[in-house]
Amino acid sequence: DCPIMGETNVNVIAIPTAPNLSSAFCDDYGDNYTDGIMSVNLNEFSVDPNLTYYYYESIEDLEEDRFIVNTENYINSVPFEQQLWYKVTNENGCSDQGELTLTISSLPELVLEDLYDFCSNNEASIINAPIGFDTYNWYLDDDSVNTLISTGEFFEPTQPGNYILEGIKYIGDIENDVFCSASTSFEVVYYDMAIITDVVVDNENNNISIEIVIEDSGEYEYSVDGVNFQEGNVFENLSPGNIIVYVNEKNGCGEVSEEIEVEALTSTGRFPNFFTPNGDGINDYWNYIPPDLNNNISIIHIFNRYGKLLYQISPFDEGWDGTFDGQLQHEDDYWYQALDYDHKSITGHFSLKY
Repeated sequence: DCPIMGETNVNVIAIPTAPNLSSAFCDDYGDNYTDGIMSVNLNEFSVDPNLTYYYYESIEDLEEDRFIVNTENYINSVPFEQQLWYKVTNENGCSDQGELTLTISSLPELVLEDLYDFCSNNEASIINAPIGFDTYNWYLDDDSVNTLISTGEFFEPTQPGNYILEGIKYIGDIENDVFCSASTSFEVVYYDMAIITDVVVDNENNNISIEIVIEDSGEYEYSVDGVNFQEGNVFENLSPGNIIVYVNEKNGCGEVSEEIEVEALTSTGRFPNFFTPNGDGINDYWNYIPPDLNNNISIIHIFNRYGKLLYQISPFDEGWDGTFDGQLQHEDDYWYQALDYDHKSITGHFSLKY
């Protein structure tokens, strides 16, 4: 017998391996972020382009080769943790199988008040973040530009404005960088205790009235007895004497008061509330207007708001023309101190207008 000999090439391809896999997700699917149902793209686990991947919901499906068709948008049928199987096959039909565990964590709730109001004179302006998160980021939302200004469970704002809180909860180890996050927005406002700048007294026509003037605009209420408060800052039909006016900040930021003395001058004359030294011949001078019969005022001193003496007049003079050292003074409130013939002092203020 003569042997027949020849050559052939044998290409040995390694059998593919399918290690057991696991992956964690945050439930952000649909409208319910707490039901543990998630849309997962299983193709993300198909990492080797030289292999064909098949995914199965059960070992029975794997044995009967009933693979999952929609792998790009797979909705888990078991909430929170779904056990899948998968098979990898190479070009020669060699295959291996493994397990794929999907863990779905609920998106944590992050709830804050929509509005936080603080008193500017209160040092304890602290907002507590909801529990259940691993890290917190506080942002100042300024015209849609978010600036990180603080981290941690407690936040102490230093200015009014719109803010955003982001809470982060890690799934498993922080090193894995798999986390759920939630955010919410809120507003911070500050209220100031009132500053009384003036109490305007009008005692004309036998009707004593006062107007309480404050420096800031805010939510205030007013009173002349400290008990009964009203929205308006004008009080009428008051009795002469010492009156204490009160201004209360309605959000609980405090109350201020000031005592004034109101004289009954309607029977003896009056002091004008304003004058206009603009040369038109009308109200160009300011002076005490005595009653028809007897004048009871001897001398009047005029001061600016800083207490500087500007002028001295007598009820028998023409009055003050609004100048100091020949210079017209600017529009403002000015104060007077009048002395009667009994050496009793009467004080008040008036406005210079143009």
